[in-house]
Amino acid sequence: MRDNARRTRGADDKANAPSTAQTRSGDAKSQRLANAGKALGNAEMLQRVQKGNTNRDEMLSFVSDRLKLVREVQLREVGALSKPSQDQWKYAIADNHKEDITKPDPKRWHAASQLYEDAIHKLSRGEMTLGRQLVEQAIDAERKAFDRLTHIVNVDDIESIEDLPAALRDASMEGAQPRDPPTEDLRLANDIQNTDDQMKDPPVRMTKRPWWEEEEEEDEENADKKPEDQKS
Repeated sequence: MRDNARRTRGADDKANAPSTAQTRSGDAKSQRLANAGKALGNAEMLQRVQKGNTNRDEMLSFVSDRLKLVREVQLREVGALSKPSQDQWKYAIADNHKEDITKPDPKRWHAASQLYEDAIHKLSRGEMTLGRQLVEQAIDAERKAFDRLTHIVNVDDIESIEDLPAALRDASMEGAQPRDPPTEDLRLANDIQNTDDQMKDPPVRMTKRPWWEEEEEEDEENADKKPEDQKS
């Protein structure tokens, strides 16, 4: 009786136990689910990297455009230093009463160019946060250079910039991979920083208004006076 009971229980346990085929099927399903999850994670990571690379390249393109503009304005200042140009405005520079007429200074663009160059290196190495900060600093230096630009140089056709465009400021560059820095832009930044043309201050600067301007002003004042005032 006892042996029969043991045999019955053993048979029941064996019947209820999963078969080898079932076990293998379950393991394969779990593996497929794990592989699918891993593939989904890899796809999401790849998408993030691609987006980061795209936004990083757009930032580098923006830097490239700013460097080209800075170089254009700098070359205009260099052109204003030529002798024919100096003959046209050197006396205006010597007049202290014309404060907006200052001498051209191509070196004023060095600071912005250096910051843009540093940003290129950081962005290319994948240091996105620091790279973005350097771009913002470069924009500030560029704006200050424009504010100090002499009126001798005509830049009516050139648009300065106040801040980093919102699309780039808010763009995620997470996951961007390192890349080779754009050599043409680095060469351009180097050209800007190596341009140091300058002129000496005029030997004599006017500290007093010309006599003919004083006489004209006096004549205007006399003309405005009433006849009785002139008699007295």
